Amino acid sequence: MGAQYLKDMFHRYDSDMDGCLSPGEQEDLFAVCPHLAWDADTLPSMVNTTSQGWPTLEGYMAYWMMRTLLDHRHLLHFLAYSGYIHGDSDSQLSAVDVIQPFSSEFSHHARHRSVIHCAVLGHDGPCKSAFLQSLLSPAAQSSDGVDSRYVCGAVSMGKSTKYLALHDARDSEHVQAMEPPYHAAVVLVNESDPLSVAEALDWREKLLDIPTLFVGVSETKGSSSSATRAESTPSQTLQVQHRFSQGSTTNVTTFKALVELAMNPESGQRKRGGSGIMQHLAKATVLVGVPLVLAYVYYRFRIQHT
Repeated sequence: MGAQYLKDMFHRYDSDMDGCLSPGEQEDLFAVCPHLAWDADTLPSMVNTTSQGWPTLEGYMAYWMMRTLLDHRHLLHFLAYSGYIHGDSDSQLSAVDVIQPFSSEFSHHARHRSVIHCAVLGHDGPCKSAFLQSLLSPAAQSSDGVDSRYVCGAVSMGKSTKYLALHDARDSEHVQAMEPPYHAAVVLVNESDPLSVAEALDWREKLLDIPTLFVGVSETKGSSSSATRAESTPSQTLQVQHRFSQGSTTNVTTFKALVELAMNPESGQRKRGGSGIMQHLAKATVLVGVPLVLAYVYYRFRIQHT
């Protein structure tokens, strides 16, 4: 219900019906609020906009999906100011479906969540920025905007649309303790750079409990030293499932695979040899089972010799 209300608000204030919200229309939309819901300088690098930096319907919805994921109170405040009421309830909570992480519902609703929270790791630099921005339309990429560590865009998955929120995450402790938790992670790796491969392998060990996709990238000409290239050797232990190429339409396949991985976390864990939790349980079974077997053997030995 909340998503439909947001769409209705967009169409109500898109007075010229051009499919985007001009600065004046944005002012009208948030006239009853203390301030605009977003920063006009960073919005063009976060969601789909026109080349002027004005949010389209898809970008507008992506923004609210992302903000609700990160802090649903932000949306509730807007709904309260705009007079949202659903049925007999005067509470804005009916617009939001909050699933507590690691609850039984969290796993059950994996396929039905509307927004996917994904960490983007490895290979900091122009390639990572280009990967984040490739989720957006060419018009949004051509607009001027302050770089944002979050980018959110719509991904078509058959008959449904999912919103993928990519986060430029860098600190391993931050990744493990992120609130809200990540549904998936993507690790960018330049296979011709030994340091990049080593970092990706390190992330593979740290992200046992997060479904992870490894994506190969290539540096632009002149961005890596000849010494580094000369020392490079292809990795035999890291499986790169997809490749990123700036400006390529095949990147859509990568984003769909990432959404699918988050919706079916068990499949990704099976490919990597099981989840971290299952590995810990297996180790615990061995640690507990061996003493029990030894105790049983000792018990049988005592019976036979008494």
